[in-house]
Amino acid sequence: MGTRIITGIVALCMVAFFLTFRGWAADLMLIAFLLVAQWEVLTALKSKYPKIGRWPVYIFGILLLPAFLWKGLTGAVILLSACLVAQMTCALFEGRSVDNIIAGSFTLLYPSLPFAFLIALNHWPDYWVGLYGLLIAVAGSSICDIGAYFTGTFIGKHKLCPEISPKKTVEGAIGGFVWNLIFCMGVGYFAQGAGIPLWHFAILAVLSSLAGELGDLAASQIKRFCGIKDYGKVFPGHGGVMDRFDGIVFNAVAVFGYFTLFLL
Repeated sequence: MGTRIITGIVALCMVAFFLTFRGWAADLMLIAFLLVAQWEVLTALKSKYPKIGRWPVYIFGILLLPAFLWKGLTGAVILLSACLVAQMTCALFEGRSVDNIIAGSFTLLYPSLPFAFLIALNHWPDYWVGLYGLLIAVAGSSICDIGAYFTGTFIGKHKLCPEISPKKTVEGAIGGFVWNLIFCMGVGYFAQGAGIPLWHFAILAVLSSLAGELGDLAASQIKRFCGIKDYGKVFPGHGGVMDRFDGIVFNAVAVFGYFTLFLL
């Protein structure tokens, strides 16, 4: 427990650094986490798909930031498409089976693509609105996790999805939502200066809590499929990058989508 708490404090300091400095510092931190996350997912899937294509995935991770800075999300989508083509082209010459091709292509979408949305929030036209989005996508996901953990530990009785994640409880999920709702409404209070109505943040609390929970369950399902407990050991007591970013990856899609559709 002591190691887990210390690692959690270090992780919170990293989040604080990320949200405080943003700009290039946040961009480079995101790319570093992306490359590690790609390696973790590819390594996990390799046990089931020995010939999974790695290099097109890493190329996407390395070139994502230059592509985004050059042409925004359009550049990221073009890069993604090119890497998908490269994934299939390499398979033609290396004799990979279709399931290996699909597994490699899947890794370009998960966890890779959602990191482009985090970078997009970091470069949002309005600095403060982008900060609010990052707070909900990154910090909100962690707060929801913490709330779910403690609520489930003390009062959790009804299993949420025992086949995938035996320790998750309905009470924990509700507790995580309540913690996240309080946090999002707090962010919304400060966002009044940017002219964003408070009710948007109530909706974002629901979306981000649901997305984070689904992201956690999806990551657990992949780990169970691959026969592993954690994706890695980057964060002692917590696992790998994907063990911390599982909810954030889904949350990034939900928050960026909402901001683009309703707040841009």
